[in-house]
Amino acid sequence: MIKRIIFYTLILVLISFGVFQIYQSYKPEETEKPVIEINYEFDKVLTIEQFNELIVDSEEALNVIFFDSTSINSQYLFNIILNEIMTNNEILKIENLVYVDLAGFDISEYGSFRLKYGFSSTPACANMSYSEGLIVVNSIIEESNNSILTIQIVQNWLVNNGLIKIKE
Repeated sequence: MIKRIIFYTLILVLISFGVFQIYQSYKPEETEKPVIEINYEFDKVLTIEQFNELIVDSEEALNVIFFDSTSINSQYLFNIILNEIMTNNEILKIENLVYVDLAGFDISEYGSFRLKYGFSSTPACANMSYSEGLIVVNSIIEESNNSILTIQIVQNWLVNNGLIKIKE
C-alpha cells in the first residue's frame, strides 16, 4: 500500500514538473512598455507648484497645457495632434503656451483639484487667469473617458485663444 502511494505521488510530481516545463517554454516573454518620448520643444516645463506661483504673479490670462509626460494620451497630444496642426498651418512653434507636467502628481487624491483648476484628467488645455484669490478658468478642453481630444478640438481651442491662425 505504501509503495503504491509513493509510486502515485512520484508520477504526480513528474507530470506536474513536465506540465510546468512545457508552460515555461511556451509562455510569452515579458516586455516592458516602451517609453515613448514627447516629440515637442518646450520653452519651459513647470510643476504644479511653479504654475501656482506664475499665475498669481501674472496680470493677464495664461494659456496652459497640463499634461503627464508618462501618459500615452499626453504623448499623443504632442506627437500627433499638435504636430499635425503645426504642419498643416506651417507653424514652427506655438508661442505663449505654458506647459505644466503633472507626472507623478495624482490628481485623484485631491478632491478639490477640479474645483481649483477646472479639470480632472490630462491632457488638458486651459485659458486661466487669477482674480481675487481664485484661479478663473476662461476656457478648457480635456481628455476624459467620455471625450477624446481630436485635431479639430485642439485646433479650435488654439484659434479661439489667439495662439494660432489657420492657414487658408
